[in-house]
Amino acid sequence: MGTFSAADAHSLLAHLRVWEGQIVVDDLDAARWLAEQFIRLDDVCWCSVQEVGWYAVMAEALRAALELGVITEADFADTDAALFARLRAADTPAIQRWLALLRRDVDFVRDPAHPDLFALPKVRAVDPPVLLDGCAVPLSRLDAAFARHRETYIAAKQGEWPLRIVRPWGCFVPT
Repeated sequence: MGTFSAADAHSLLAHLRVWEGQIVVDDLDAARWLAEQFIRLDDVCWCSVQEVGWYAVMAEALRAALELGVITEADFADTDAALFARLRAADTPAIQRWLALLRRDVDFVRDPAHPDLFALPKVRAVDPPVLLDGCAVPLSRLDAAFARHRETYIAAKQGEWPLRIVRPWGCFVPT
């Protein structure tokens, strides 16, 4: 994937300020860089089809476990590791089928014609405030091209995603 360098991060940090209780960027180019990197990372990490697919599969496993009484809402107050251990220990095919899909060799594709499940992704994009002449102005108000890019990105990611599970040989199929 290739992320930014430590030098890039230090360069950005040099342009971050606290102004009237909020974090602002004191340079337009640095604000653009931050906003574009955030969108890029959202696209390849947090809101990629793969991550959204794994999130949806985990949600299905949790739903099944709640419905079957394997876990209760109180279990969500415990650690992720403890909750996941309870799910793995459940001798329940409805849960184990979903957990079996939480593997690196299971892929997901957006496929409205043949979906196995549906997911609502959480799209993330920032609109950093830029400090200009004593005012914090959102980058989108200063840069129309960025505003269009951000709006287009968010629109493309929103809504329910029909996902097809691409299973390797021997992988359980949810029912």
